[in-house]
Amino acid sequence: MIGKRIFFWLCVLILPACYFDSVEDIRDGLVDDCQTEQVSFLMDVLPILQTNCNDLVCHGGVFPQGSINLETHATVRTVGLNGRLVGSIKHQAGFSPMPLNAEKLGDCDIEKIVAWVDQGALDN
Repeated sequence: MIGKRIFFWLCVLILPACYFDSVEDIRDGLVDDCQTEQVSFLMDVLPILQTNCNDLVCHGGVFPQGSINLETHATVRTVGLNGRLVGSIKHQAGFSPMPLNAEKLGDCDIEKIVAWVDQGALDN
């Protein structure tokens, strides 16, 4: 009798811990982590560019590649509004895929840059 009670309580305590998420539930949860409602140049876009584009060999320093300097809001805004930035990071036809000779930026990084451009490429 005691063995049955112990077994019962073990089942009551252990079985709820056996929760299983489907792959779709997990993937949907990850997509929601990318916040693009109010993208800030200073807090969102600039750190992405600094990490992936602004070293002295690419789009920073005195002699940036393609004469495209991505260190200031003014210069990033120009290539953002004329479509070159988004076309390049999305690897669209007719644009040089960026970062050059490297993997494409992560989906969330691309979504943030696109949202920033769509929101007017503000200096915020």
